[in-house]
This record gives sequence, C-alpha cells and structure tokens, in this order.
Amino acid sequence: MLETGFLTDVVENNEVIRNCFKCRQRVKAAIDCQRNQKDGSGDLPVEQFTPRDGMLGSIFVVDENGRCVTLKKSTHLSELSWVEVQAMHNHHPGEGFAVASLLGELYVVGGTGTRAANSVQVYNPVRNQWRAARSMITNRTSHGCCGLNGHIYVCGGVLHPHLLPRPLSSSCEVYNPQLNEWNALPDMEKERCSLAVVAFQERVWALGGLLRIDGLAVVPASDTVEMYDPVRGRWTAAKPMLTGRMGHMAAAVSDKLYVFGGWAKSTEHLRSCEVYDSVADQFTYIGDMWLHRPYCGIAVRGKSIFVMKWHPNDESSRSKKSVYVYDTQTDTWKHGPNMFSFRLKFLAAVTVIMQ
Repeated sequence: MLETGFLTDVVENNEVIRNCFKCRQRVKAAIDCQRNQKDGSGDLPVEQFTPRDGMLGSIFVVDENGRCVTLKKSTHLSELSWVEVQAMHNHHPGEGFAVASLLGELYVVGGTGTRAANSVQVYNPVRNQWRAARSMITNRTSHGCCGLNGHIYVCGGVLHPHLLPRPLSSSCEVYNPQLNEWNALPDMEKERCSLAVVAFQERVWALGGLLRIDGLAVVPASDTVEMYDPVRGRWTAAKPMLTGRMGHMAAAVSDKLYVFGGWAKSTEHLRSCEVYDSVADQFTYIGDMWLHRPYCGIAVRGKSIFVMKWHPNDESSRSKKSVYVYDTQTDTWKHGPNMFSFRLKFLAAVTVIMQ
C-alpha cells in the first residue's frame, strides 16, 4: 500500500480524486487504516482493498499524429469497443515516443522520430483535455517510461537519431507532477534504445533493447535486464530474458512480469513471449503471439493483457487494425475489439486507473 504521506500530500489533492466522492471515501479509509495500523488500534480490512492489477482501469491508445482512442468499459470482451477522444492540439509526437499513466492521467513523453524531443503532453480523461507539462532535461526518442508511486520515470533512448552511428543513452530522469519538475537519476549500467520499461514490485525495470547501433549493420538485441530501486537510488542487474529483444512490450500482472514479441535483430521478427516469476526468479516461455508484433501498444485490464497495432506487412484487413488479448490465467490468446481508425505505424498504449 502507498505511504500515508503520499496519500495525504499527493493522492488526496489529485483532481480526479477530488471530483469523485467514492474515490475520496476510499482514500480516506486507506489513510485511517494506515494510521490505525501504526498505533496498533486496528487491522487492515482486506475485503475493502483490492490489488491494483485487479482494477480494470481504462485503456488509452495514442498514435504518432496525436490521435487518441479509449476502450468503452464492459465486463465482457465481446462487448468492448473503441471510441475516439480529444486529440492533441498542434502537437504530433511522431515515432519513438513513450507513454505512462500517473494519478488518473496519461503522459506522452518525447518522440518525433528523426529529431529527438523533450516535450511532455498530459491527457486528463475527466476533462477530455490535453495540456503541456515541463519538458524533460534530455531530448529522447526510442526510450521507455513508466509511472511509479506518484512519479514518471524515463530511461535510455536515442539522443541524436540523425547522426551515424546513433548515440544511445544510459541516462534516466524522474518527473514530479506536484512540483512540475524533472530531476536526473543515476545512469543505467548499459546504454539502451528500443527497450521496455515497466514498474514492477516498487522498482523500475529496463528490459532488453539495442546496446549499440553500427550504421546499417545488423546488431542483435540484448537479453539483459536491470532494475532501479527509488529508495536506494541505484540500478542493479536482474535475471536476463531467455531471448534478446528490441521493440518489444512488457507488462506486470500480480507477481509476474510479461514480455511480448519485438525483434531479435533488425531483420528477425519475434512471435515468442516469456514471463518472469519473481518467486522463482526466472523467465519461462509462454504461448506465442499469433503474429509477430514489434512496436505495439500494450495495456493491462484486470488479468488480461491487450496487445495492439496496425500491421503493415499483413494483407488481412482484420490484422491491419487488430487487437490481441492474452489471458494470464489460461496462457491463451483471443481476438480483441478492432481499432476502427488507427492505420499508422507507431502506437503506444497504457492503462489509466480511474476509480
């Protein structure tokens, strides 16, 4: 559970929470419960507090032109459908941007393809509006980011994509929305681009990617994994993946970290997937995707993981705007609701928790 100070200073003052009576009740109950636990006057009422991965949330997908769609909420997969929401005004993130969710809002960070950017755009689902936030310290494209405990973490990427060889970055930075400011963090152990970054068990995980770009040469993707502990302020190596990957996707559900697709190298697409079990401290393979899927949007809904992207090399009209759903409980794939308007190359997706 989040610390009491974070609940009182950040969560209670969030606009989404303030505008939702039920949310305010839940936050107050959590604060009271933590205070009672500290003074020994009460136990945690487990039935009132479900784990974060049990919350369905709302899935949002953003494309390189700043268009945005979301899934209408439904308890049945067959009844889900997409609806377009407010697009960004006068801003196209281009390729190589990253997305994250924080305190009921959607963050779009960096991008613009051949010219790395440091811009940050924030979407508020309650107001259906976008706004600009403080720019990052470093211009980045092909980086990764995630939201963790009230902060946005950004890692790696390409700094100057127009140069050859392209300079990669090991640098990281963190955004505090309450102060609207970015601060530098310790560098990762390795320079990485086209990596996956995900919050998992109170740490920021950086998985795979390219560790170098040698002009037009084919470079194998990395299988290395490292994790950042915000409390200790340092990176440490974690168990490597079974397959080196770049342009892949990662998502956390309960005590497991799932990795999907990508490229083994620039000419070899991957359908394989794997899962990291934190108890066993090892990766194992899970069911393959039906199509190879690099650079997809990925989002969690309950115990299911949605993978989505227009696939330019497949002639089937269904797969050109297809969505696939992985069931973490049965290790099976299903077709999800097709996206009706996205036919561009670069998409990113995230789940925004709004209770």
